[in-house]
Amino acid sequence: MKKILLIGLYGTYNYGCEAIVRGAVEILKHKYQGACTITIATPRVKDDTQRLEGCEISVSLRKINRYKLSNIVRKVLTKVGINFPVVIEDTAQLDGYDAVYSVGGDIYTLDHRGEAPLNFMAFGDYCLKNNIPYSMLCCSIGPFKENRELEKYIVPHLQRITKIYAREYHTIAYLKSIGVEKNVTYLPDPAFQVEKLIFKKERSASVSTIGINLSPLSAVHFYPSLDDAIKIQADNIISIIQSGDYSVKLLPHVKSEDAVDDDFSYLQRIYDLVYQAVGNKVELCSDDVGFIKRKHNIMSCDFIIAARMHCAINAICCNVPTIFLSYSQKAKGMAELIYGNNKFAVDLKGFEDIASIISLYDELPNFRDKVEELQCLSNYKI
Repeated sequence: MKKILLIGLYGTYNYGCEAIVRGAVEILKHKYQGACTITIATPRVKDDTQRLEGCEISVSLRKINRYKLSNIVRKVLTKVGINFPVVIEDTAQLDGYDAVYSVGGDIYTLDHRGEAPLNFMAFGDYCLKNNIPYSMLCCSIGPFKENRELEKYIVPHLQRITKIYAREYHTIAYLKSIGVEKNVTYLPDPAFQVEKLIFKKERSASVSTIGINLSPLSAVHFYPSLDDAIKIQADNIISIIQSGDYSVKLLPHVKSEDAVDDDFSYLQRIYDLVYQAVGNKVELCSDDVGFIKRKHNIMSCDFIIAARMHCAINAICCNVPTIFLSYSQKAKGMAELIYGNNKFAVDLKGFEDIASIISLYDELPNFRDKVEELQCLSNYKI
């Protein structure tokens, strides 16, 4: 019986992270033919235990020492351009495990501050040096082209990883371009494995109810401030509701204490502005219900426009036509995977012309067969 540790997430308050964990359990059960026990290390044990109810996984405390002297030195050296990664994870949490899987989707990318997770990479190297296989499960990686020195620094680490399971082909092409290929294989995002039988059987002939997911995390990439983004996006929603016989449901997908990450408070502010103009033609799905129950809100919509990639995947798995609002490579790669091209991944600023986005509805191909292919694990080498 293999003992498996999942690590990398800071909690499943992000419904996408919840979906990754739930799906990862199904993938690993398939890989090890059920002969495994799986634990996720997280700093939010109580909350994640509740959010992962019904999932065959144990939850343990992820211990991180951010204030060790070497990490303070690292932060100072980073200011002058010197990479000095430090293992700040408590390595004692590795005791007894046969393999470690990094989960989190886009952990190995630049964040909105342009920073890469060098400390977490050092933890991966620690696992490998101690003969514990370290793999990345269903991830998007990079690109790091904006910082070529950083890219050169990271490549040897990527080459050392036991296995990189990339969830879209853009990542595979990028890794190949920087010399990372032998340990890379394709595997669909774990979210495709979550509650596979819940879906809307028939596609609507026309659009009357539009589900919209907008996130502050995407907005900071495109707007001077969240206040600016909220005003502009609210005006766009008002405009489209007033221009036709549409109603709108706002669909939060992340509940966070961090305002730059919290869909709920962000969409609440948008809702307040839209409601003043159109009344009950807009609805905020304000209950914090998690990834699976959010499917029922999604299935009440004819069409979804989503900034959070896992909100988009959730909708696609429900057979609801979906447009990806793109702020990174991963959305473009996922749209291309589902639809065969990235025409249906629209730059977030494109939401300012929401009428044009809605006009894409009739062009969206049927994708149910593609989803069923992605959901069948026997199609892939794991």
